[in-house]
Amino acid sequence: MGWAQVANDTDCVPIFAFTTRKGANYPADSPGPLVRQLPHAHTACLDDKRSMAQHLTAAGLQHLMPPCWDSIEEFLAAQQIQQQQQQQQQQQEQQQQKQGPEQLQHLQQVDEQQQPQQQQQQQEMLPQRLLQLRLRGQQQPVHCAVTVAPVEAAASGGMQDQDASTASSNSSSSSSSAVPLPGGSVFVKHRRGVKGQAVYIARTVQQLLQLQQRLKGSSRDFVVQQEVPPMLLQGCKFVLRGHVLVVPQLAQQQQQQQQQQQQQVCGDPATVEAAAAAAAGAVRVFVHEDVIVLQHAKQYDPACDDSAVHISSRGRQHPPPVLLAHSQLKSHLQHSIWQQLQRLAVQCIHAVSHLLLPPAVHPGVELYHLLGFDCMVDAEGCVVLLEVNSYPAIARGTMSGVDAAVFTRLVGDLVRLMVLPVADGVPPEPGGFVEVA
Repeated sequence: MGWAQVANDTDCVPIFAFTTRKGANYPADSPGPLVRQLPHAHTACLDDKRSMAQHLTAAGLQHLMPPCWDSIEEFLAAQQIQQQQQQQQQQQEQQQQKQGPEQLQHLQQVDEQQQPQQQQQQQEMLPQRLLQLRLRGQQQPVHCAVTVAPVEAAASGGMQDQDASTASSNSSSSSSSAVPLPGGSVFVKHRRGVKGQAVYIARTVQQLLQLQQRLKGSSRDFVVQQEVPPMLLQGCKFVLRGHVLVVPQLAQQQQQQQQQQQQQVCGDPATVEAAAAAAAGAVRVFVHEDVIVLQHAKQYDPACDDSAVHISSRGRQHPPPVLLAHSQLKSHLQHSIWQQLQRLAVQCIHAVSHLLLPPAVHPGVELYHLLGFDCMVDAEGCVVLLEVNSYPAIARGTMSGVDAAVFTRLVGDLVRLMVLPVADGVPPEPGGFVEVA
């Protein structure tokens, strides 16, 4: 490989493009560069946390991410319904304790008959409760002395300080909503947020209502993720950054698209599902073996309000990032995490593969996309996806502390796998990239 100066009026077509999100956005049907990233329109679903959660749920893979709600309003409505269900169950248990065996059997039969009707009523009431919560948030803002620690105030979309003078007048309502959330703390994240920006942590309904008011009209752009009990490394939470390479198989893709068009004409759900499976087969997935471990800046304490405890991008003096293979995790855990990360990556890509494939690609063009998968490991040793970055930071931003040799190898392996076979006609060399079936 080497550099050669090219005249401005040359007919040569550039071979390779590896840009930032703002650097370029080449249509799939344009002639050059010959090896380039997928268009933005086909990777946007990966950056959107709400969309990613919805696609994983549709594919029956919701366990790969923390429990997620589309908005603060939906989360609060779900908590209200759950609370009512628990109260009903407690009342039934108390009533059953006072009844004889025959009456208990009769009540159980009645309950079984009424259960489907009650579930249907609850589903029908959900939109109304969401509306009530929004109206209540607009008309009766809840103010409290508890602060919700913002990760990036500049990304909060015009937040304003709370009016302390109204706190006393709302003391009764705030005290009733200051109860800890039954499932533990939650993270409120901008659906398209990057670099750890616009992330908030809340532990009570009061904090969520306060945050909803501070976000104002932009609150609908935020999702709620349940905090997952974490595995700790030297007493701190840690995040994994895995690099996943997606390579559409264009010849196979054209074949699958023809089949999909025929199957969609007949409209049979089974054939449509088969078409989606075929689209998944038209994408090759590689995971690079150099998985980066990013340790949080402060020791973990679930009751602490310091965002540096809970969010990897916050705080100062982070421990130096290391590769998974060089971390202090035990060797069997390292192997398990690596195997899980591979399975998680291919399952996530297959769940959205029908969105990644452009409808038309210029002949001779090779498309690829290098993704950053940010994951955590829960207390049971299970790898959980937090978010996907379609333009991951390379030796800058949140990755500025990583040894530059890690990214030198990553980009070199990308060139040997994707670029040199097109430029020089040599066989592809995967290097550290491992293909996952």
